Amino acid sequence: MWDASAVGLVRRALILATLLLAFASPRPVWAQANLEIPANGSVQSGIGMVSGWKCTAGTLTFTIDNGPAAPLVYGVNRNDTQGVCGDSNNGFIAQWNWNLVGDGPHTLRAFDDGVQFASATFTVTTLGTEVLSGARGEYILPFFADFNTDVVVLWQESAQNFVIVKHAQVADPTVHCAGVEAYENSLNGGQRVIFSFDVADLTKVPGPCGGSFNDCISSFFIPANCSVTVYQDANYFGQSMTFTSPVGDLTTVLGPCGGSFNDCISSLTITTVLPH
Repeated sequence: MWDASAVGLVRRALILATLLLAFASPRPVWAQANLEIPANGSVQSGIGMVSGWKCTAGTLTFTIDNGPAAPLVYGVNRNDTQGVCGDSNNGFIAQWNWNLVGDGPHTLRAFDDGVQFASATFTVTTLGTEVLSGARGEYILPFFADFNTDVVVLWQESAQNFVIVKHAQVADPTVHCAGVEAYENSLNGGQRVIFSFDVADLTKVPGPCGGSFNDCISSFFIPANCSVTVYQDANYFGQSMTFTSPVGDLTTVLGPCGGSFNDCISSLTITTVLPH
């Protein structure tokens, strides 16, 4: 009979042999499938996709928050999986409108013949409707990725999201809006403050009216590459108006305060104007 030490040696040898065999086995033993979109911890919006790959598969489906199963198309060409699966026709995909599931956290589970093989928890952000119609918008993302590149994004209704329509090297960074000058009085008179970023609450900005600039702007100097949108209330609420050129007297601009925007601005946003 073997003593305990001999049994222990044999057991350790078997474990070591098993590990060596596993490491020497082909990659498919270790990585048979991968759910890539949505990635775990990601944020999804608009119309996107559920996608990934699986080396071998029967009928693939997925559920969101344990809801009804939806089909995944299998057999999409994926040349990047040749080394793992030994072939390339193993991708799966489905188009999906993330607006359908609503804002907040969700869990997607992927199944092969009813057996779960992957899952991901992610967050959805919507614009409050399943399909937003009639919206328009084109915006510049200055110095995106680095300090030499601008990117322009455009709202695309068919995608229910923003898409990149242009990117360009920044020849002269000074073309970006450096700031908008706001004045206490008309015709650029009185105390002045320069705004180079959005301000959600002008009560936080030191000024002449009760110690802040809240409801205390009567004129603007706006450079040619800037625009300013002013709001009646804090946090960008209430009646609003956008200006792209200097305004010498806000009493002449129709608004909520006594029929004008004079002394009636509590928050504002600053934007770089796209060159034409």
